[in-house]
Amino acid sequence: MTQQPRSVSLAGGLILCWVLFIVLLIVGMIYVYYKIFEKTGNSGWLALLMFVPIANIAIILYLAFSDWPVLREVRDLRSRVGYGPSGYIPPAGTYAPPAPTYSQPTQPYAPSAPTAPVYAPPQAPVPPAAAPAPQAPAPATPAAPQAPPVDRFRPSRPLRRANLQRGSKRI
Repeated sequence: MTQQPRSVSLAGGLILCWVLFIVLLIVGMIYVYYKIFEKTGNSGWLALLMFVPIANIAIILYLAFSDWPVLREVRDLRSRVGYGPSGYIPPAGTYAPPAPTYSQPTQPYAPSAPTAPVYAPPQAPVPPAAAPAPQAPAPATPAAPQAPPVDRFRPSRPLRRANLQRGSKRI
């Protein structure tokens, strides 16, 4: 029994992963194209033609410029209900709401003329008040001891084994 070199088995695994990736990509693309064709009203199996080199361009042109079955059906149903090209057209002889009537305002709007701001007459300048005499500084009081700065990345108290047990609410 001979053993293969490690590089050969690694290359075989990479090739297998690559093939699996390509297959999943192709299956995903078929599913997306299938849903697109189903939503346009065509057969979903036209998605398989997207992998034929010249047919894929023809299918894209067909989707872009053809009259989709779904749109034909919507147009047919709208014509049965009474929609025209510009929207709903009520049948003749049906009730139409009256046009709204607008009455004139009781008092016409008259904008007021702009007024100039009123300013107080100038006054004589007031002499500055005499500055108070400087006072002696108060005797210094001893400052209260300050707490050491808190390190945000360290807990404020030591962690104990009891605090780390599962279900403990205290840390």
